[in-house]
Amino acid sequence: MRILILGGGARENVICEKLKTNNNVFVLNVSDNNKIIQFCINNFIDLVIPSTEDFLCQGIVNEFNQLLPSVKVFGPDKYQSQIEGSKYFSKSLMDSLNIPTAPYIYCSNMKSVYRGNPNYDPIIFDNIPVLKYSGLAKGKGVYLPNSRSAIPLILPELFNLGNDGVIIEKRLFGTEVSLLAFCNGKEATLMPQAQDYKRVYDGDQGPNTGGMGAICPANVLTENEIAIAKSHMDKIVKHLNYKGILYAGLMKTKDNVYFLEFNCRFGDPEAQVLISLLNSDLYKIMIDCINGKEPIINWTNNYSVCLVLSHKGYPHSRSNEELLIELLPLGVNIIVWGTIILYSRHKHKQRMKAIEEEWAERRRRWELEDSDRMTELNRIRREMENEWPFNIHTDKLSPKKKMGAHKMR
Repeated sequence: MRILILGGGARENVICEKLKTNNNVFVLNVSDNNKIIQFCINNFIDLVIPSTEDFLCQGIVNEFNQLLPSVKVFGPDKYQSQIEGSKYFSKSLMDSLNIPTAPYIYCSNMKSVYRGNPNYDPIIFDNIPVLKYSGLAKGKGVYLPNSRSAIPLILPELFNLGNDGVIIEKRLFGTEVSLLAFCNGKEATLMPQAQDYKRVYDGDQGPNTGGMGAICPANVLTENEIAIAKSHMDKIVKHLNYKGILYAGLMKTKDNVYFLEFNCRFGDPEAQVLISLLNSDLYKIMIDCINGKEPIINWTNNYSVCLVLSHKGYPHSRSNEELLIELLPLGVNIIVWGTIILYSRHKHKQRMKAIEEEWAERRRRWELEDSDRMTELNRIRREMENEWPFNIHTDKLSPKKKMGAHKMR
């Protein structure tokens, strides 16, 4: 099959790696839907996977259904994607379907934040609340202020993100866990529990980010709690006739499990750890979901960890400086895209072991022949460039630039 993945990043890279064994896979990161549709026509694409919320919330599925219905698209349509695109839509839907979620109020502007709001609730405001921009914010629209004095400083930042308003929510305390599912319009077929880490610093400190890493599986929910969570996610799927990935962010407190949010696509970095443990044909799973069939899914018994490295100013600023990475011990799978690195079990352990032994032998020769070290290193670098997904230099590693559409075989 010929598959097009829309987006560009570590999430898209790991989806591509999973699919390209038996398929011709393309990756395209452009925002013009007309160019995307023309690319599909020119390249005889069979399946499109919009992997980011922007494509889905802007209605890429609707456009394909209208303009190019012969191409299948894996994901929810524009209305269904409001489950992520509007936190107010999502919270209202949870209320109507009796899905447990934190008490909240919705504020369309600064004037309606406090007691002027007819929905003012002291249960929310008597503690320091959670502040959320209702629209899309690249995973950076949630603030957990440490004091009341910080709230008036944060609210203008959130309202300046756009015109979608702000959710002020009662703060819950417990353990967060991510529960994702493949959905076929009838039910949610759950993936293993995963946990992502959003605070930028160790010890759950610092501002929220789009994700600093993830682990899978995470044993937070009991079997009974998973069954209850699935029943609530099934309500969403049936109510919306939802097809694609449904991501639930949950909080397990001392007295209940609450739904914090929903996303309409794979999480990043959850996708990296989940897909690396998938032991079934991802293409067939997606096609079964699109056709309303029950997908047959198997998972390995391994563990996967994703670690994100970033520059010091993240998430408040961007940097064009190269990120210097020390070469790690081999025996792991390393996927590099920008500042994202994924560590998990490598599929070709024998090959990796041979490479590790070769490097050890070469290092030994460097020590014995120090005067020829630079000459030897340059030769090795040229030999090994094709073995790695990044450029090997004398003192540092830097990601290869990948621009536009490119074909992966």
